[in-house]
Amino acid sequence: CQHGPRDYWSRIQRVSSIAYDGLVVLNEGMVLREGTVDVTPRARAFAKFMQGWAWGYAAIIFDKVNVVPESVSIPADPDALAELNESSLVSYEEAIEAAIRSLEEAIAIARANPNVVQFPSAAESALWFGTFAPVTNAQFIQWANTLAARLLVLSARSPQDRTSKVNW
Repeated sequence: CQHGPRDYWSRIQRVSSIAYDGLVVLNEGMVLREGTVDVTPRARAFAKFMQGWAWGYAAIIFDKVNVVPESVSIPADPDALAELNESSLVSYEEAIEAAIRSLEEAIAIARANPNVVQFPSAAESALWFGTFAPVTNAQFIQWANTLAARLLVLSARSPQDRTSKVNW
């Protein structure tokens, strides 16, 4: 399909954008509760996981990736937005590094909040991972670690990269 790469780019950017928006509102002080339990760390860990996934998988496919962390404000002015779009394009290597940092942040949040960073099954909630069984804190950490390793391996673009850049 002639639109395949464009569709993939659009979908990856959508995930990145949703993670960005979620992290911005969390950084502005939004608190999420389930009953009396503050589950804000779960949302933050999930957003960081998805941010890392989006930047990393974009970097596997494309040479340059827009990496816009939640600490960067999105301007309303079209000219300033175009400038941000251009200035946020980084090499795939830099995007992989940013993705790994996001995944490491997700892991750190999960480790600091083991009783909160757990995810319900799809039957319990349409949000989150949509798995048949709930996702434990340990599983979430394992998934983030596995994704980071996968990004490192899959970002190697030559036999030389596979021997020099990947810590087998």
